[in-house]
Amino acid sequence: MSLHELLPAIRPVLEAFDRLGVDYYVGGSVASSLYGEPRSTLDIDLGADLPASAIPELVSNWNSDFYVSESAMREAVQRNGCFNLIHLLTSLKVDIFVCGTDEFNASVLKRRLARTIAVGDESLSVWIASPEDTILHKLVWYRKGGEISERQWRDIAGVIKQQQERLDASYLAEWAERLRVADLLDRIRDG
Repeated sequence: MSLHELLPAIRPVLEAFDRLGVDYYVGGSVASSLYGEPRSTLDIDLGADLPASAIPELVSNWNSDFYVSESAMREAVQRNGCFNLIHLLTSLKVDIFVCGTDEFNASVLKRRLARTIAVGDESLSVWIASPEDTILHKLVWYRKGGEISERQWRDIAGVIKQQQERLDASYLAEWAERLRVADLLDRIRDG
């Protein structure tokens, strides 16, 4: 799906987060498309510092637009996991990764950038993971996926190519080492 098709699905999620003061960031292929090589996607990845106290109101807010499971949300908050929403109109999936006490995600939230996604006459203000954090997340997922996803690798390469001069190399190196993906970062830079 294109960014134009993503806006109706992401808007109610982010508006509810903003209304409740839930810190979040847009990551995944949406972020890599904005920073690197644009591509279509079938889902939206969000990281969120989601407190359990916000769940009832979020379920109430999202019930008319999404398939949402309150029990899956509660379980994700308890174990710092992931849950998803399915946008009823578009069947688009929104994956929400609960940040919890994870040090890397705390850093991502601190470094997130305010951006406006504009498509035609529509626009949406969002918080988006930095280019460095987008690269690091994708390197981690590439490793977890057995290092076989050409799509993930192209996403990473695209962000590095487009953002090359603006990347914080020391931040990338430090977190790549801590996340045990420094060898992958070296490989893609040398590639």
